This record gives sequence, C-alpha cells and structure tokens, in this order.
Amino acid sequence: AVNHSRLKLIDKSPWHFHHYKPSKPTKEQEFGTKFHTLLLEPDLFCSKYICEPQFTSSGRSKEGKAERQEFMEKHPGMETIDRYDWIMLHSMDEAIRTDPYAKQIFSSGQSELTALWDDKKTGISCKGRIDWIPDAIPNVIVDLKTTRDAHPDNLSKACYNFGYYTQAAFYLGGWEAI
Repeated sequence: AVNHSRLKLIDKSPWHFHHYKPSKPTKEQEFGTKFHTLLLEPDLFCSKYICEPQFTSSGRSKEGKAERQEFMEKHPGMETIDRYDWIMLHSMDEAIRTDPYAKQIFSSGQSELTALWDDKKTGISCKGRIDWIPDAIPNVIVDLKTTRDAHPDNLSKACYNFGYYTQAAFYLGGWEAI
C-alpha cells in the first residue's frame, strides 16, 4: 500500500517516486516524533527517553566522557534528550493537557492506528498512520503537527510547503472509505 509521503513525490516526478530512499530525519522531525510519543504514548516515552543531566565536566575531557559513559550504562537503551528540549516538550504537553478543548480531545482515545483502504477512483491500496482518534468526539481523526512558529501567516506557509492540506484530504478520503 502507498502512503501520502510517497504519493507527494509524484509532484516532483515519477522518477522521484520510483527511486525513493528514506532520508535521515531532521532535528525538527526528531523533536516532533518525541512530542508525538510524549503526548500520545506517554508510557513509551518514559521507557524510551531520559533527560540528559547537567554533567560536572565537559564531554571533551576524559572525566566528562567517563561521566557520560557511566550515565548511559545506568540507563541502557535509553535515548537522552537535552534539558532545553525536555522542558519544551513537557511544557507543550502541559499546555495541551490544561487547555479545555484539547484536554477533551486527548483525555482518552486510540493512538497511532494504521489505516488501510483502497482508493475508490484508482483502486490503489493506500495506508496511513492516524495519530489519534478521540473517544469524546465521534468521527474525528487528529493529525498532530509541531511548528517553529504558530503565527497564522507562518503556519499557513508551513501547511502549504509541507503539503498538510493534501495529507488531510488523503486521510479524510481513507477515513471515509473505511
């Protein structure tokens, strides 16, 4: 089945679609993934990530390297998040959980659901990963996005540049088909 990200490549050219190779996520994408995990799968977040402590010495020194090594050995398999990002992620999570409307949406529901359907017009098998289906509001799907700047002018540019409007149409078409 084909997903929206792959279909977007057709806008560039069929060559880009057929020769797709996943690229390494950007820092912004990694941050968005961490926020998705914190908000939508908090238990997974706690088992996967840990806040990097303030070390007593530089990571360039022998002592600093040993201090970091000891910390990672105490937390095997965990990925560290620097203090600034840790605070930002938890502040964003708190803002959503304390906003009356967002609190209603995210209080209970299902996260990270894979949707499979056949497009009515083309017959192509499609798939999508739905971030959240709230229990409180019937027939609603939520696609969570993070942004550097939520000013309406900049947000509308980001929605256009990243093709969020076509992703919304793709997911809504799939939701209707399902």
